[in-house]
Amino acid sequence: MNTNILKYHTNFKLGGPAKKIVTAKSEKGLIQIYKNAVANSELFYILGEGTNIIASDNGFNGTIIKVAISGLAVNGKKITCDAGAKLQTLVNTANKNGLEGLATLAGIPGTVGGAVYGNAGAYGREISEFLTHVKVFDGLCVRWMPKKSCVFKYRDSIFKKK
Repeated sequence: MNTNILKYHTNFKLGGPAKKIVTAKSEKGLIQIYKNAVANSELFYILGEGTNIIASDNGFNGTIIKVAISGLAVNGKKITCDAGAKLQTLVNTANKNGLEGLATLAGIPGTVGGAVYGNAGAYGREISEFLTHVKVFDGLCVRWMPKKSCVFKYRDSIFKKK
């Protein structure tokens, strides 16, 4: 199997060859992969589980950066999790720890990063309701953004504008 074929990285099993697919397994690794792509003037696309992606059969003439950073930690009534964590894992963890509300997001495929990017939701609830801050890499530095700065709207966020 050629792992540079996008259909092997998307839920809909569509998509042709990418020039390169690189998996980031740490925050430091993600930043380095990003910096390498920028330094080499490469086109790039950041991908999680590929659950909301229809990739072209013509492929992608650039680097696909797969985010596989999936840590998750509970601290009292707060959960901190990485972008590559599965949304269902977050829901399950919240339920096991008596943290209410996230159960409405059960069954939505994909990662927490993708859910935040698109303000995923169901049954009248959205992930943004449960956030206080979002950790971002803006191309220069890693920083925490307060929820208000993320400009969440129905299936939208500031991250779609970047």
